[in-house]
Amino acid sequence: AGRGTLGAAGAAGGDRDGITGAAASGSAGGAAAPAEAPPAPRWCRQIRCAVPVDTPVGAAAAEVAASKGNGFAALGLQEGDSPGDGCGGSIGGGGASTGSWAPLAGPTFVRCVFSSPWAPEGPHIVVERALVDTGCSDLELHPSLLRRLPKLPIVASGAMYETSMGGEAYDAFEVLLTIDGRTCAAVVTCTDEGSSDDALVGHMALGALRLAV
Repeated sequence: AGRGTLGAAGAAGGDRDGITGAAASGSAGGAAAPAEAPPAPRWCRQIRCAVPVDTPVGAAAAEVAASKGNGFAALGLQEGDSPGDGCGGSIGGGGASTGSWAPLAGPTFVRCVFSSPWAPEGPHIVVERALVDTGCSDLELHPSLLRRLPKLPIVASGAMYETSMGGEAYDAFEVLLTIDGRTCAAVVTCTDEGSSDDALVGHMALGALRLAV
């Protein structure tokens, strides 16, 4: 299930659990070298945020998402697999799958591509069945997949999200999300390690991409 936002605690800072960025390394007899500062967000300055990216950066991310290289093979896609056709900007009615959207019986899933705002050409992460959750605000991506992306800008460190277990703190990052050739910048946190979902798409990104559910 998606998380509701309680608020943000802290500003952009260090990485949590080494999800993005390199840890500081020490040398014999010396202090640890300072970690490289994460890049600044380009569009999202706070959590609960998603912004359409109709710029060359968005076009580059969409072009890479439509290709068959630079990230697809690493996630099991085989040569000749197709990213799918456009969904026409909506899902609703009927029962057949349309474009990247999964069938409408039960939970709704969508095929999406995640990439770094500072490296839209890749490498990127392809999720074939991301859960669409309109009750969630931001994006979620499994830690094992989030770690594969280039360094992401940190929007907030220790942002408080409401979960079934109460409020929990998560680091929030800026990421590019592409669905059916449309790209937005959105806020992403990691799912729990034991989550059965590779990714979750919340309502802020759906609105920025002008996709109706």
